[in-house]
Amino acid sequence: MAFVKEVTLLVKSTIENIEDGIVDHALDEVTESTVSGFMKPTEDGFFLTYSEDGEGGRTVCDITTSGECVRVRRIGSVVSDLLFEVGVAHTSIYEVPPYKFDMAVEATKIRNSLALGSGVLDLFYKMNIGGATKKVRLKITVFPV
Repeated sequence: MAFVKEVTLLVKSTIENIEDGIVDHALDEVTESTVSGFMKPTEDGFFLTYSEDGEGGRTVCDITTSGECVRVRRIGSVVSDLLFEVGVAHTSIYEVPPYKFDMAVEATKIRNSLALGSGVLDLFYKMNIGGATKKVRLKITVFPV
């Protein structure tokens, strides 16, 4: 029987824009939100789910950790399905309806200290979206309710 825990998540994303190989921190995009969600163990990791309301509407985010891989799926005002694996590039489509962009991500580091009801998932990755190269850190801190 899988236990499902209600949790609070602090989701922080920092996107650094890279132009001609140089990071311009003046153009960094930083977002931070605290949301309610749920967490349950899987065979070899955890499943987290939460929703966020943004300018374009509501987005549901599902995160699955499995061994050394992390999958982040978003459905709603943003649609994406990203797979993170250190040293391996994965391509997909990133949608902000009605627009679609080609996207490639490659994890450079994954820190995962998740335990049932708490912990931190920290993803560091390179991203190319619509031809623009970016360096990203997505940090998700899980707190018990």
